[in-house]
Amino acid sequence: YDYLLSHITMHKASDILDNPYYRQVKVSGKTKEGHITLTMNDYLPGEFIQTYHDKQHSDNVFMHAEAGFFDDKVNFPVLLEKGEVWMSLVMSEIESMEEPLRLARGKVITYGLGLGYYAFMAAQKETVDSVTIVAMNPSIIKIFNDVLLPQFPHKEKIHIVQADAFDYADHQADGEYDIAIADFW
Repeated sequence: YDYLLSHITMHKASDILDNPYYRQVKVSGKTKEGHITLTMNDYLPGEFIQTYHDKQHSDNVFMHAEAGFFDDKVNFPVLLEKGEVWMSLVMSEIESMEEPLRLARGKVITYGLGLGYYAFMAAQKETVDSVTIVAMNPSIIKIFNDVLLPQFPHKEKIHIVQADAFDYADHQADGEYDIAIADFW
């Protein structure tokens, strides 16, 4: 019991709902493009969620897990591929982006688009001049351009390249970008 309690965190719904992306970007209904659907999903109060922490809290890596739950219902955007969750903007995604966002400056490149959370947050920073996103899936790019990007306050900083990330990286010049992040599975 004590072990489990030490690895579970209760979050207030405001921990995620007060995030600038959540306040600015709204998803209503369903947007479908090919096999990809943009819609909303939810966590109920007390429903376990995956959280992210960059520190190991146990000597036994097989007995280490972090989980949490919200004190109230939380709705969040999700991308589905053929009806299965492909990417969602949940607590673990937000927490895992804290360090890469802290480092973002100058010309930034990110390999992977998803819901555009990293691009949105990086573009908010005065120290970021541009955010180049390399994404391969044309359906995701179309949904992003049609539904999400128009809601971004600093959309002029964001540029999308449709390409395979590995191929693109092989051909980009050394020093072309100040910061790079790979955000894809």
